[in-house]
Amino acid sequence: MTHQEKIYPVQTCTRVEFCNNQGFELAFIDGFLAKELGYDSFADFQHCAGSFLLFSIHPDDIAAFQAFVKTPACQKDWTGRLRCKDGTFAYYRMTYQQLREDGERWLVVCECVQMKDTTPAAQSVQCANTTDESIFLKLAEDIPLGILRCRYEHSTRALHTLFCNPPLCAITGYPIAQWQRADMDWMKSIVYSQDRACIAQAMGRLLGDADTTHCEFRIVRGAEHAWMQMTVRVTERCADGLTAEAAFLDISQIKRAEQALYLQNYCLERLNESLFFGMIVKEVGLDQRPLYASENIKQLLRRLFPEEDQSFSYEDIIHPADCAYIQDIAQWCRKELPDKYEIEFRLHMGDGTYLWVKGIGKRLSDFSKSAYLLVFVDISNLKEAETKLRIREEEYRIAVTHSKDILMRLNIQDGTIYIPDEIAKRHNIPGKMENMPYYLVDNGCIQPESVADYLEFYEKIMRGENCSVEVKSKGFGRYWWFLGIATVIFNEKNEPVSAVISFSDITKQKQQDIEFKALQESEQLLGIIVETSTKLILKYDFDTDVLIPISPVSKQAFSRITHAHRSRQLITEQYIAEESIAQARAFFQRLRYGTPRDMTHFKVRLPDGGWAWYHCTYATVFAEDHTPLYAIIFCEDVTNKRQSELASMRFQNYTRQGTKEILFNLEYNLTLDTFEGYEGQIPERYFKDFTTSYTKATERMCQDILPKYREMFMECFSRENLLEGFEKNQSYGTKEFQIAYHDGETIWIRAFYQILKDPYTSSTNVWISCLDINEEKRSEIRLLEMARLDLVTGAYNRTAFIDYVTERCSSPEGGLNRAMILLDVHGFGKVNHTLGHVYGDTTLKDIAQTLKVVVDKEDMVARIGEDEFAIYVNDVSDITMAKEHFRIMIAAVYRELQQGVKVSISAGVALFPRDGKDFQTLYEKADRALYQAKVTGRNKYVIYDESMQEIAERSVITPIEQSIFVNDGVYIRTFGYFEVFVNGEALLIHNAKAKELLALLVDRRGAYVSQGDIISCLWEDESVNKVTLARVRKIVMILRNTLKEYHLEDLIESKKGMRRLNTTKVRCDLYNYLSRKPEYAHLFKGAYMVNYSWGELTIDELERGN
Repeated sequence: MTHQEKIYPVQTCTRVEFCNNQGFELAFIDGFLAKELGYDSFADFQHCAGSFLLFSIHPDDIAAFQAFVKTPACQKDWTGRLRCKDGTFAYYRMTYQQLREDGERWLVVCECVQMKDTTPAAQSVQCANTTDESIFLKLAEDIPLGILRCRYEHSTRALHTLFCNPPLCAITGYPIAQWQRADMDWMKSIVYSQDRACIAQAMGRLLGDADTTHCEFRIVRGAEHAWMQMTVRVTERCADGLTAEAAFLDISQIKRAEQALYLQNYCLERLNESLFFGMIVKEVGLDQRPLYASENIKQLLRRLFPEEDQSFSYEDIIHPADCAYIQDIAQWCRKELPDKYEIEFRLHMGDGTYLWVKGIGKRLSDFSKSAYLLVFVDISNLKEAETKLRIREEEYRIAVTHSKDILMRLNIQDGTIYIPDEIAKRHNIPGKMENMPYYLVDNGCIQPESVADYLEFYEKIMRGENCSVEVKSKGFGRYWWFLGIATVIFNEKNEPVSAVISFSDITKQKQQDIEFKALQESEQLLGIIVETSTKLILKYDFDTDVLIPISPVSKQAFSRITHAHRSRQLITEQYIAEESIAQARAFFQRLRYGTPRDMTHFKVRLPDGGWAWYHCTYATVFAEDHTPLYAIIFCEDVTNKRQSELASMRFQNYTRQGTKEILFNLEYNLTLDTFEGYEGQIPERYFKDFTTSYTKATERMCQDILPKYREMFMECFSRENLLEGFEKNQSYGTKEFQIAYHDGETIWIRAFYQILKDPYTSSTNVWISCLDINEEKRSEIRLLEMARLDLVTGAYNRTAFIDYVTERCSSPEGGLNRAMILLDVHGFGKVNHTLGHVYGDTTLKDIAQTLKVVVDKEDMVARIGEDEFAIYVNDVSDITMAKEHFRIMIAAVYRELQQGVKVSISAGVALFPRDGKDFQTLYEKADRALYQAKVTGRNKYVIYDESMQEIAERSVITPIEQSIFVNDGVYIRTFGYFEVFVNGEALLIHNAKAKELLALLVDRRGAYVSQGDIISCLWEDESVNKVTLARVRKIVMILRNTLKEYHLEDLIESKKGMRRLNTTKVRCDLYNYLSRKPEYAHLFKGAYMVNYSWGELTIDELERGN
């Protein structure tokens, strides 16, 4: 601001807040201030003028403003011009108020007052209004403004000029005389028609109540126009009109500058839209926000960060892979401050995609030392093209590396050939050849017969034609054939500039073509032979694995096959018998591997579903380099021939002397039913009938065949059945039977027959061979018998026992009362564990022998499990005697072995037919009786009765806990039958009263039991006396000795004649149940020590608790 200008405030104060940074980023503008500048709001100001106050300050006032902001406390205010929305400037005074902290930034808070601009125009108006006319006139002549004073009359609407100064004439181009004569119409005529409305509005305001007004308009000045800024002030008002003073300033130069600036900005925006992605002005560093951003950059930022005040990081809009690279560039720019730099990176577009952009930075040294103008160009298409080019270059490199062809590039203008280094080294040829195509012709590489074609090939290339050629060349001491293919490349003028040529080695193909022509004559001759042949003749193509039928017979056979005739598709069960597939595959495998000749036989399915045998041979035709070209396969139907050969082989095998015990061989004509001949010695008793006819022979043989084999013999060997079977391709067979021979002795005979068609007649013959297999059958029977025995004990096995019992149950012979006995050996596991398995096998063998001695010879003893035996007794008519036998059997088996090991058995008996009439029923009931014997004391037998069925159905006996079979210790079962187990095996107490005493001690649950209580429970009807007390002592001693054998002598404790059970050394189902633990709630099922009556007291307690 110059010293001539004076500024006066015109309205109340407003507030503005901005950051003390490079561009003075705005934080707040009072709404009144925004409206004074022509904006609707602060947001409208930011949208139109930007977020930085620096861009709204007149350039001439920026230095003073920067000094004011730098020391606001010292320099209290600043007066300068701010840009309005319409591009004009207005004077404002800012007064410093405070420095306020806002998060991580500091804000400068100022009061802002609009000032009246006393421009030269305003000064001229004021001077014209002064009372000192001379001063006014002097001033009017000196200042460079046009001054006009005029009078306006309301009644006539006339305008009269009172005064005008020379500068008015100079800036408008009209003389003073014309201005002095000026009226309203003339003034309208010199104003552009588009601007007359603006002047009319200004005059309207003056005619109203306004004292001052101003406007801008254009006037006609010669051939051009001039922009005028007019400021009018009313100096006098009266009833007739008013007097006004107007100051005119020529602003044409300003308007032209503004128009040029607008056009420049417009062009820049259009250029921004059409040529590049956008631009920004910012300080160096990723932590600096833009001082200016073009509209599309603003739109992108608004799309990525929709909230106005939300801060953002450049890392959010740049591809992660490019961030480090950009940071390096930023550091370099901050350090070096280059005038210009370039950068390429990927920019986030807000929709999940990235755009490749190139940034070109230019340092704005006149604006700020480290500020740069960055212009961003979209280079996505360029990057995509570079990627495609790189891929193509890699593809070309791979093609060059792996291709066997010779690739080269021809420069059409100078005739030079360029060959890639890899190909030049591989083929030992130069990488560059000039004077093409004559270079290779002059060197003798191109053979004379191919020179013309070779030169014509190059002439076509020079004309811009894509073409190909076959040439014969000589190199490395041999001749080669090459196929050349050329692709021409054109420039933008559609002129051929270069060509890519590839030469492929086709030497082998050419040789094959020559040989093929030579073979055509041979094939014509072969065709004559093929057409007259009755064999299947096929041609095999090695390249396609296809069989081509070439003879009429083969064409007819292959006509039913619709798919391709490949060998791999034909060698299937659809066409080849299963047993011949392996042979057929091996035959064709040898063919494909290049074996010159081979032969085989295989079985082929005929169109009618039948089968035929074919004899196949082939011969392979090879090229000069021993490459197989094709093969001819000959297939001949040898079905009848093969049948005759096989029949002869079979018969020779059966009639070979010395290999079998042959009785005799016979031959008959089945068609005529006549005898043909024999070999060997036919017994005299058969000679007449056997040498008469086949029918007589079979009838005589049937007389000596045992009855159960006669029907089978006639079904196989009758003349009618043999002829019928031969029609169905059943040409041979074998049967075995017994005959009465030599005074009633029976021997086994195997009869073999073979049927053949007589090759010279239509008759059907049969050969019969009879062999003595008596010894073979006896050996077979012995083996079958051995298969029914148990190898360890010599007794029968389980299978033999089942068969025997099943047969006996279905036979009415031998009386009605029989028995099945199942036996379980106790202590056998301990025998194996303590004395070894060999000793255990010996013990089992002894037990089996003992059982055989006890029972009768007609009865069967079998071992049906590891330690389980079974006996079937054929006669138990005297049940009393049978029971005694059962008792003896139990006692006989009981043994005391080494180291205190004892072996005993329990037995369950089921009677036939009372308890069942089949094996399964008897087995189930004997098993229930055996279980009853084991749970009631072991070392005993039990005969089944119906009460056992009832107990089994009620399932009252608590299952033994599985843990007793795997854990050490004593387990006592009371629910059901009382039983004690030691280390998983039942404790054997032979004395029943001793076992009952132990049960009583268990029932009292560790409490001491007196001798009187023992007598009252064990001997209910007897009193306490010397005899009964002696019994108690004896029973206690027996029980102690038994427990001592199991090392359990501390299980019973004594105190003053009373006894108790040491419950800490046992586990018991009763004690577990009474513990009320959930896992034992299932143990008690209603039965408690069912073999002792005094247990009823405890069962009442258990049932009440349950």
